[in-house]
Amino acid sequence: MGDRSDLRAGVRAGVTYRFVENPLRRRQYSLMATRPRAFTVGALGCLAVMVLAGGLGAWARVGWRGDDQQTALQTALRGMRKSLSGCAQERPYSGTLLQREECAPSTAGILLWGDSHADALAPAVAEVARQRGEPVRIRFMPECPPVPGYSPAMVGIDFPKGSGSFAGCERFNSDVLAEIMRSRGSGLHTVVMVAHWRAYLSTEAAREKVQAQWMATLGKLRGAGLRVVVLAPGVDFFHDVPACLARRPAAVCDMDRGTAEAQRGEALALLRRAVASMPNSVLLDPLVSLCSAASCSGLAGGEVLYSDRHHLSVAGAMRLLPALSSMLDPALTSTPQTPEAGSRGTSSASVNAVRGTSSETMH
Repeated sequence: MGDRSDLRAGVRAGVTYRFVENPLRRRQYSLMATRPRAFTVGALGCLAVMVLAGGLGAWARVGWRGDDQQTALQTALRGMRKSLSGCAQERPYSGTLLQREECAPSTAGILLWGDSHADALAPAVAEVARQRGEPVRIRFMPECPPVPGYSPAMVGIDFPKGSGSFAGCERFNSDVLAEIMRSRGSGLHTVVMVAHWRAYLSTEAAREKVQAQWMATLGKLRGAGLRVVVLAPGVDFFHDVPACLARRPAAVCDMDRGTAEAQRGEALALLRRAVASMPNSVLLDPLVSLCSAASCSGLAGGEVLYSDRHHLSVAGAMRLLPALSSMLDPALTSTPQTPEAGSRGTSSASVNAVRGTSSETMH
């Protein structure tokens, strides 16, 4: 292998000496007979290469599209917005929850809890709250799912990187849960739980831990008489959606619906089991609003629905607004009850809601 590399290097050196270096030194090319000419030709050559590279780049991005398609695509990409609520809890967790008024109003009817996917959903949740004239409290920490007692380090997600642990995630979730329990008598009626669930369930130990701790958490929220809305796993594209749309036809950037369902199957099954067993809990399936029966697209109605491989853009989050609005109705919240007690009727309704979402998903 080394001999071949040496041979190729020798051939390149010989060719460049014969046709570039030696002719320039001897001024064999009339265009480069003088130093000013050589500089001029060199500058023009560089400019030509730059123009050619720019032209090839533009063609690679949208060159094969028609004018109308190109204009619509560029408009959609320019209009793509990522949620930036500014409510991210700093890592490592200091032990004090963020107290800015725009993130943690003194009273709130809805509390949004999760990792960075909760931030992505925040525009839609905030819009529902705005329409109802009630504040929303946002509690999220990147890479930290809303599961008290669980550490992302179990699946290799650590912070600081290389530390082998995740400083603060467990304590953060414990404090959020305590805050929820304190707020139940001051207008709080619904908790929305969101995470990139698939990322935290890659080992058997992690799945067992998440299921046990999450069931315990749902039980506490149920006992407090709070309604829980859980956002089911979404789509994990194989590529960055805006980058793909900028370079390739939109159809090439789609994901087959069957592939998307297979990706999230294990995580979705775990969430369905937990939610179906807990009255006052419902599962919102984003694929019902974001996918067709055949495929899941990153572009719909002239809007880019994702800001990367799996985070919803603002437009993507707002596609879930109708479903969220019905599920966040405070009239659906039951009165407090102990985890052991409960209404069979409520439980049946909860199971039916989950089953209804499941059946819609398969159509």
